[in-house]
Amino acid sequence: MELNAFTGGGPPETTFDINEDGVIDPADTVLTEYDIDSNPVRIPPAGIEMPGNLQPPITLRLNHLVDISYLTSSAGVVHLLKTPAVKQGVMYWIELER
Repeated sequence: MELNAFTGGGPPETTFDINEDGVIDPADTVLTEYDIDSNPVRIPPAGIEMPGNLQPPITLRLNHLVDISYLTSSAGVVHLLKTPAVKQGVMYWIELER
């Protein structure tokens, strides 16, 4: 599950390679509805359903663009999940007092 840490909303851009073509691009979206002009509305998914109980992933950085996570499940399956590499760094904030 991928959520925006600041808003709790879903990701604004594609996060998962759901069509498993090896590329994370706009083709990795899901059809949610049709707009008033009957055009399909596609959004990036916030998660992927997998069978069984998943264990914490082992994540490897393929390059500076892609992370590959290996997830094992109680169903005896190892799932491979490609996601954009996390931009690492430090975020600062200031707590305002009245």
